[in-house]
Amino acid sequence: MFKSNIKIAFRSLFRHKTYSLINIFGLGLGLATGFIMLLWVNNEYSTDKFHSKADRIYQVNAKMNDGKEETIWEQTPGPVSVYAKDNISDIELTTRVKVDRGRKQAVKSANKIFVEDNIGYTDNDFFHIFDFPILAGDRVTPLPRGLSVVLTESTAKKYFGDQNPIGNIISFRDTTFQVTGVMKDFPSNSSLQFSLLFSMDIVRIKFHGNGDWKTIDDDWGNYNYSTFCLFKKGAGTKTAAASLLDVLHKSNPGSAVVSQFVFRPLGNMYLYKPNGSKGRMIMVEIFFIVAIFVLLIAAINYINLVTARATQRVKEISVRKIIGADKNQLFWQFFIETGVLLLMATLASFIFAQLLLPVYKEVSATNINFNLADWRLWKLLLIILGSIWLLTGLYPALLLSSFKPLQSLKGKGFLSNGGTLRKTLVVLQFVVSITLLLGTVFIHRQMNFIQTKDLNVN
Repeated sequence: MFKSNIKIAFRSLFRHKTYSLINIFGLGLGLATGFIMLLWVNNEYSTDKFHSKADRIYQVNAKMNDGKEETIWEQTPGPVSVYAKDNISDIELTTRVKVDRGRKQAVKSANKIFVEDNIGYTDNDFFHIFDFPILAGDRVTPLPRGLSVVLTESTAKKYFGDQNPIGNIISFRDTTFQVTGVMKDFPSNSSLQFSLLFSMDIVRIKFHGNGDWKTIDDDWGNYNYSTFCLFKKGAGTKTAAASLLDVLHKSNPGSAVVSQFVFRPLGNMYLYKPNGSKGRMIMVEIFFIVAIFVLLIAAINYINLVTARATQRVKEISVRKIIGADKNQLFWQFFIETGVLLLMATLASFIFAQLLLPVYKEVSATNINFNLADWRLWKLLLIILGSIWLLTGLYPALLLSSFKPLQSLKGKGFLSNGGTLRKTLVVLQFVVSITLLLGTVFIHRQMNFIQTKDLNVN
């Protein structure tokens, strides 16, 4: 039965080539557009969640309340990491990161000078908390001493070409550092992005004191470090937050403005603001809704084409019913026919996607790719195709398999039941299309205004 339905489906498609091509390319283009947008949504939503311990990793934030307004700082004092690791039993590991992001700084390798703006400082536990693979060097202690540095794979290639970078010397801020590790490039869906990671020891060495505090490990007055904690399985954050606040007020009585330490889940760092409100998540939700609308338009377009052409199949279906075909057989025939067409449209969508992806990357300034080895890609694809198949296959199959042969042969009552629904779908398709077009024009004009507005500043 299944094999026979497949043969019939292909015969029907090849018999009506123009109709099949319109359906395949129309549905394929809609699938490609929606799929690319959902890839972006998936990439954004998965940011920082690829770490194997992501559900136990938290960033420590400090809530400030001066009596007038409440703000949350993403940075904390240097001793927070040391105290939390040594004194809070619920915490397994901690690491702190000092960021020089946004500052263009010169790094000298041999006789070449490179300008970098993604430089950070950290310690070895950084690589034990996060899943950033070390490709060369000691995987346990990639930063073994004060004057050591770990390069990303692309930075190492930029500095040293194809030669082994381990043991080579680079100069930064009038200090020479030895390359002791090479790590894989930070993935695009990571909110942590660096070109070089120097040992935190160099910050200790160059720290010249801050008032009464002589080292970075007892400087409770300088909020200059991003602190990350790996909690033990099943541990909560409430006790740790109270303990940190208590030691801060004892060590620095002038810090009463800090009302609370907040442990922010790693998975929320990119999409949500420190206060918990939606940040970039709003954009992700908008793109998700638009992608669903694009796929819906493609599906409705296919349904309308099928039902509009249904009258041409009246005699075929009537003859099948008269010679003994029941409703279930006809239903599966048309449902499988939709599946075959959807499969061909999917192949066409891959071609369209490969052609559209470079343009989309340039416009959106993102780096998303089709990684066919990624199971999440196939999971997303199967969910989309399964939903589209149900949406486009059920109604036409039920419509074409449910009418009465005698009335149909007389030209009576074939599409009377589905006419209202078809008109509704056409109206919905136009409403969604016009809404998306107006939204596109509005956003384009706003972006153009921002880029061309004279700010009266030289």
